[in-house]
Amino acid sequence: MIPKIPVPKEMVKKVVKKVTLEVIYEVVEEQSTEIKADIAELKTDMEELKQKREEDFRFFNTKIDTSSTQLNQKIDTVNTQLNQKIDGVCTQLNQKIDTVNSQLTQKIDTVSTQLTQKIDTVSTQLTQKIDTVSTQLTQKIDTQVGQVRQEIGQVRQEVGQVRQEVGLLNQRIDGLGQKIDTQVGQVNQKIDSQFVQVRQEISQLSQAILQFIVAKQKES
Repeated sequence: MIPKIPVPKEMVKKVVKKVTLEVIYEVVEEQSTEIKADIAELKTDMEELKQKREEDFRFFNTKIDTSSTQLNQKIDTVNTQLNQKIDGVCTQLNQKIDTVNSQLTQKIDTVSTQLTQKIDTVSTQLTQKIDTVSTQLTQKIDTQVGQVRQEIGQVRQEVGQVRQEVGLLNQRIDGLGQKIDTQVGQVNQKIDSQFVQVRQEISQLSQAILQFIVAKQKES
C-alpha cells in the first residue's frame, strides 16, 4: 500500500487554474487561427469584389459615354431639323402676315375714303338743315317777339288804366273814411250826451226813491 500524501487545497487550486488556462489558451489559439483564416478569405473575396466593381464601373462609364455622345448627336440633328422647320414656318407666316397687312391696309383705306365721303355728305346735309331750321326759328321768334311786345304794350296800357281806377278808388275810400270818421264822432257825441242825461236821470230817480223811503219811515 502506497501511503497517501496529503495535498494542500491551494496547490490543487493552482494546478487546476494552470490546466484550465492552458486549455483555454489552446482553444483560443485554435479559434484565432480559424478566425485569421476566415479573415484572410474575406479579404481575398473583398479584393475580388473590388476588382469586379471597378471593371463594372469602367464598363458602365464607357457605355454611358458612348450613349451620351450618341444622344448628343441625335439631339443636335433634331435641333437642326427643328430650327430649319421653324425658320421655314416663320418665313411662311411672315409672308402671310405681310399679305394680310397689305390687304387690310387697302380695305381700311377704301373704307376710310368711303366714310369720309359719307361724313362730308351728311355734314353738308346737316348744315343745310340746320341753316333752314335756324332761319325758320329766327322768323318764328321774331314774329312771336313782336306779338309779345304788342301784348306787353297792351298790358301796360291796361295796368295804367287799373292804376288810375285804383287811385280813384283810393280817393273815394279816403272820402268815405272821412265821412265815417265825422259820423262816428257825431255818434260818439250823441252817445256821450245821452249817457250824461241817463246819469242825471238815474241820480234824480235815486234821490226820489230815497225821499220816498224817508217819508215812509217817518209815517210809520
